[in-house]
Amino acid sequence: VYVAKGTYKENITLPKDVKLIGGKNTDDVVIKADNPDQPTIVMKDDTEINKITVVGGRHGIRVLEHAEAKIIRSVVKGSTRDGIHIDKGSRDKKEQVIIEKSTIKNNRLAGIFSEKRNLIVTESDITGNGDGVDLVANVKAWFADNRILENRGSGFKLTMDGATFWSKNNSIRRNGREGVEVNSYGEAGEIGFKKASFVD
Repeated sequence: VYVAKGTYKENITLPKDVKLIGGKNTDDVVIKADNPDQPTIVMKDDTEINKITVVGGRHGIRVLEHAEAKIIRSVVKGSTRDGIHIDKGSRDKKEQVIIEKSTIKNNRLAGIFSEKRNLIVTESDITGNGDGVDLVANVKAWFADNRILENRGSGFKLTMDGATFWSKNNSIRRNGREGVEVNSYGEAGEIGFKKASFVD
C-alpha cells in the first residue's frame, strides 16, 4: 500500500503480507494515534512499514506474537509506553524482526522492548526514551552501527538468561543511568560488545 503525503489520525492494523510505504521523505506520511490507549500500528505476520512517521499511541508499533516484521527508514515517537513493543516469538529467522535506518525517540518507556525473539537492529538512532533498548530473557539479537543517546534510563537494559546478544560499532552516549545494565536470574547467556563507544 503506497500512502499519499499527509497526516492520518487513526490506529491501524497491518494484515498478513502487507507493506505500508510512505513518500520520498520519512515525514511525508505521518500516522498519529486517534485512540491513545491502543498502539498506533499493529503489525501481523510478514508485514513491513517503510518511510512512515508513527506518532503517539500506547505503543507506537506493536509486533504481535510470532509475527515476522520489518521497520525500515521510519520514525517512531511520542508513545505513552514503548516506541516499538515486540511480543514473544521463536528465535528462528522465520519470526525475525528487523529494524533498519530508523529513529525511535521520545517514548515514555523503552525505545525498543522485546520479549523472546530473533531481532536485528542496524543504523538506527534510539534517543530520548525511558530506556533505550529493553530486552528480556532468551532474546537472540544483533545490533550494529546504532546510536543510543540521551535516554533517561539505561542505554541498553539486557537480561543475561538465555540471551544471545552480539553487537558492533554502537555508540552509547550520555544516557541517564548505565550505558549497559545487565540483569541475571541464574541461567547462562551471551552478551558481547565489539568496537563500542561508551561516553558519560
